[in-house]
Formats: sequence, C-alpha cells, structure tokens
Amino acid sequence: MQEFLKQLITYACNLGSKLIVAVIVFFVGRFLIDLALKLYAKSNKKGKLDVTVHKFAGNFIKIALYCVLAVTIVGILGLPTASFIAAFGSVGVAIGLALQGSLSNFAGGIMLLVFKPFSAGDVIESGGVVGTVEAITLFYTYVVTPDNRNVTIPNGTLANSTIFNSSAKDDRRVDMQITVASYSDLDLVKNTLTILGENHPSVLVDKGVYARISSYTLNGIAIDFRVWCKKEDYFAVKADLLEQINEAFKIREITIPLNQLDVNLKK
Repeated sequence: MQEFLKQLITYACNLGSKLIVAVIVFFVGRFLIDLALKLYAKSNKKGKLDVTVHKFAGNFIKIALYCVLAVTIVGILGLPTASFIAAFGSVGVAIGLALQGSLSNFAGGIMLLVFKPFSAGDVIESGGVVGTVEAITLFYTYVVTPDNRNVTIPNGTLANSTIFNSSAKDDRRVDMQITVASYSDLDLVKNTLTILGENHPSVLVDKGVYARISSYTLNGIAIDFRVWCKKEDYFAVKADLLEQINEAFKIREITIPLNQLDVNLKK
C-alpha cells in the first residue's frame, strides 16, 4: 500500500510539473502567436497584397501556429503526438474529399487574387460571359453583364479558362470588315474610310487609320478597317463609324453587296 501511494505521489508530482510547464508554454506560445500576427498585419500597410488574400493568409497562419502549439503541449504532457498528428491528417483528408469542388474554387480564388489577371471594375470575357467585374471573393467572381444581369462564376472554372480583359490597356483597336461590290472604285472606298476615321473626334489619329483589302469573297471585296481609341470610347466609336460609313457610301454611290438567293421554280 505504501509503495502504491509512493508511486501515486510520484506520478502526481510528474503530472503536476508537466501541467505547469504545459500551462506556461500555452501562455507564452499564445503571446508569441499574437505578436507574430500583429507583425504580419502591419506588413501589408502599403497594400501590395490583396486585402482578401492578406486576411485569409493571416487566418491560415493563426490556425497553423495554434496547431503547432497544441502538438507541443500534447508532447509535454507525454501523450503520443504521432497519433494526434495522424488524427489531424485523417480529418483533413476527409474534409478535403467532401469539399473537393469548393476547394478547387478556393484555390482558383487565391490564384486570381494573387496574380490579378483582372480587378474589380474591369470588363472581361470568359467562357461566353462578357461583363464588368463587380467583386472577387475566395470562391466566386461576380460579373454584371451589359444588360444588367448578375453572373456568378466559380473561381475554379475561371482560373482554368482563357480570360480576355478589355480594361487592361488604356487604348483599344476597333476592327471592322467592310465588304463592297467587286466593281467598286477601291481607291475611293479606302479614301472614304480613311477620312471617316481621321475625322472622328474620339479616334487616336496618331496611332494611324488602317483601310486595306483583306480578301476576295463571293459577294465582293472585303476591306479591313481599323482605328484606335480610348477603351471607354470603344463601343461609341464603332457604332458612330458604322453609321457614318453607311451614309458616306450612299452619297458616294459605293455598293455594299447583300447575299442573294436565286430560287427557280419548276412546274
């Protein structure tokens, strides 16, 4: 009995000392974690990293540090850390399998926020969707189409698709192909298009106005007509020039051929 009590007291003393050390390590570790998080929060004062990514990274660092602290305390208490870590791993794998699609979107969101192929307010086209980016979150990107519809695009899909960003550059080129009758005076046609391009107030004349033959078609002769403008003037410039081309061709009697279908009826 005395031997048992002696062993019990020894065990209690060892356990008590371990508990005291574990408590000290916990408070010291928590203090160091809070200090590290404060230093991390101050590291992005210049805004080099996207706010969403910065916050997520901060939360990830916090969880990771507390996990390390928990494993350390378990080791101090004499519990088997290997099984503890294995349990963490099993839970992580189970969660990963259950949230496979969401994790794909999450990874895509991180990629979009870090590499920034576009920003909020940019006009993009991807997967048949064209619109203005309203918001980029960790899982979804929200786009507003020109007809004012909201489109929610999973970031996993967007990150693995081709993205056309119409707002990335200040200037845009307006490309049009005009087809005229094969008997048209091509010098007159090119001169007319050049004058229209150079006289439009929103066209960047210093970048040049291009009007040249591109191909011969069954309907006539195709001419590429290209001008440059500011990105915000793109649609207005294109619409204006199309209207002006129609009026100018009527005045100068330049024919725009239409598709013809000959139907022969047999009795």
